[in-house]
Amino acid sequence: MIGRLLDFVDRRKVVRRVQVLVLLWMLVDCYLWARGYVERSDRPGAELALVLGVVTWPITALMGWVYRRYDETRRSEAAT
Repeated sequence: MIGRLLDFVDRRKVVRRVQVLVLLWMLVDCYLWARGYVERSDRPGAELALVLGVVTWPITALMGWVYRRYDETRRSEAAT
């Protein structure tokens, strides 16, 4: 029973898709936090831009890298 479940997960690439969805959720959550921070902050614009860049850049870069890897593997599997 567990073997069939693991085969299903492997054939359907469930882990890969879940990884992309979780990172997408993290990206949206990060941007919503940043939006709320900007709306409630009394800092000047340049300081806000720096804070937003520092907070959102890492998750954006990670999401781009993971999605690129996901797309590359999906394309290479379609070619074979």
